[in-house]
Amino acid sequence: MSRVILALLVLVAVASAFPQQSHQHHNCGENEEFVSCGSACEPACGDPIERPCTFQCVIGCQCKNGYLRDHTTKACVSECPQ
Repeated sequence: MSRVILALLVLVAVASAFPQQSHQHHNCGENEEFVSCGSACEPACGDPIERPCTFQCVIGCQCKNGYLRDHTTKACVSECPQ
């Protein structure tokens, strides 16, 4: 009996160590896409092109390729405002 309980506790611990995959619809904005492991340093208006960044995975909506995040409006734009 104690082995069964121990096995269940180990199973719960292992299952909780992994993030759950959600298949629900993600409400990303225009020119955004949901990424499960995106850059922590999303390209944005006013940021230097080559800047140091971590290898940290960020889950959520990020700008599609070719778009930059406008810090003022939080929108993804193809050209930054002047």
